[in-house]
Amino acid sequence: MDVLKSVLAAREDKSPQVQLLLDCLQDSSFNLQVYICSVGGVGSTELSNFLTRAGIRCNLLTDQDRLRHVDRPPGGIAVPTRVVYLFGDPLSCVASHYRRQHAYHQALKTSGNPVLDEATFPSTFQEYVDRGEDLFGLQHHLHNWLNTPAQYEVLFVRYEHMFDLPVSTVMFRYICRTDDRNASLKTIA
Repeated sequence: MDVLKSVLAAREDKSPQVQLLLDCLQDSSFNLQVYICSVGGVGSTELSNFLTRAGIRCNLLTDQDRLRHVDRPPGGIAVPTRVVYLFGDPLSCVASHYRRQHAYHQALKTSGNPVLDEATFPSTFQEYVDRGEDLFGLQHHLHNWLNTPAQYEVLFVRYEHMFDLPVSTVMFRYICRTDDRNASLKTIA
């Protein structure tokens, strides 16, 4: 974090977003931990890598902590941890899993159905589309995240707009916010 502070402080043309991040980093009580959750295939690795390069700790990319793709807001997370739920076009995310050759494995994690049969699971994206069944539990996953009460606030971000300036500004303000009592963010496009 010290390197990040030095680099940002040295910038002559500090945008409001850079200044906000600098202000957060100057606060000695600022301990940043971000949990990124999704059904996968919606840029969660991209966002994690971006935040990690900036010195912000995120949950495990490998999902060994079983938080990356959990099907509802998990308990036991220390508040004021920031939680970002990424979502996007359902077919694009499924196509991403097939392209990376782990569709069946990912469906086991996200569907809430541990008895999916690998022998009958569609072997191609086209077979999946033709079957017309939500084997990944995408709708159920998002519904759980939107409707399960949590002890912390969750920011919902649509992948396709994650790095659009208005959306990324709100997202980084949420991530860097130090006063959780005034939290009012719920969902951004």
